[in-house]
Amino acid sequence: QTSDAACTVVDFNYELTGVLGIKREHQTTEYAQLVVKAKGKENVKGVEVDEMAKAPGTLSLKTVDDMTDVLETPKLSQSLSETERHEIERPLKAAEQLILLSRCHYIWASSNPNDEMVLEEVNALAQRVLKKQDQVLEEETGEGPLFTVNWLTFSCGLWFRCRAEHHRNKTRERAAFQLQSLVDQFTDEKPSAGHRLRMAHSCGYPARFHLQHEVASRMMKMGMVSTAHEQFKKLRMWPEAVECLIIAERNVEAEDMLKGLIEKHPSPRLWCCLGDVMKD
Repeated sequence: QTSDAACTVVDFNYELTGVLGIKREHQTTEYAQLVVKAKGKENVKGVEVDEMAKAPGTLSLKTVDDMTDVLETPKLSQSLSETERHEIERPLKAAEQLILLSRCHYIWASSNPNDEMVLEEVNALAQRVLKKQDQVLEEETGEGPLFTVNWLTFSCGLWFRCRAEHHRNKTRERAAFQLQSLVDQFTDEKPSAGHRLRMAHSCGYPARFHLQHEVASRMMKMGMVSTAHEQFKKLRMWPEAVECLIIAERNVEAEDMLKGLIEKHPSPRLWCCLGDVMKD
C-alpha cells in the first residue's frame, strides 16, 4: 500500500513482465526475458557529453572476462513496439528509482535470498534502476556534470545487482569486483557529501563497513580465503578471520591468533574455534 501511494504521488507505474529477447551474443532463438516496464512523466534533460561527467564506477562483464558471451542486458526482440521499448529503456527519475529500490529491499527482507526466482526479480529491478542517460544531465552547482540523477540511488542499484549476481558462475566475479569498487568510491571527492546524503534515508544504502563485510564474505565463499582473511582483520572480525585461516589449513597461525585473542577478550565462539583447530 505504501509503494502504491508513492507511485500515485509521483505519477509513476511499473510492472515486472516478460518480453522476447536474447541474453547471449551468439544466441539465435529468442526467449522470454524478465524486464521492468515503467510509465511516468519525463522531465530529465540531457546536455552535450563532457569527458569529466561522473557516475559511480560500473564494471562491465567484458572488463572482468573478455571471453564471456553474456550480454549486459537482454537484447530485446525487434517485434517490440517503440512504446514498449521506451517503457523498458527510458532512464528513471530519482523518485522512481527509489520506488524500485524499496521493492528490492522488501523482496530481500521477506523472501529467501537463495531462491533463484527471487534473485532474477531483484536483478530485473536493479537493472532498471541502472538505466542512465546517454548524455550527461544539466550540470549541478559544485558537483560537475553527472550521468545519473542521483549518485546514491545508482550506487544502491549496483549493490542490489551484485547481490543478485553472486549465484551465477558467469557473473559472480563481476559482482565481487563491483562490490569492492563500491567500497573504494567512498573516498572519491565528487560528488560532495551533500549530494550523496540527499537520498541517504530513502534508498537504504549500507555503510562502508557493511559493504566491506559483504566483500569479505563473498571472497570467502569464492575460495579467496587469504584475501577474505585480510578484510576481516581490517574489520576486527576475529572469528571470521580465524575461520579463513582454518579453511586455508594455516592451523598453526590460527592457533596462535586464537590464543592471543582469548587472553584479551575470551568468548564462546573463539573457544569453539580453538577446539576445532586443536581437535580438542
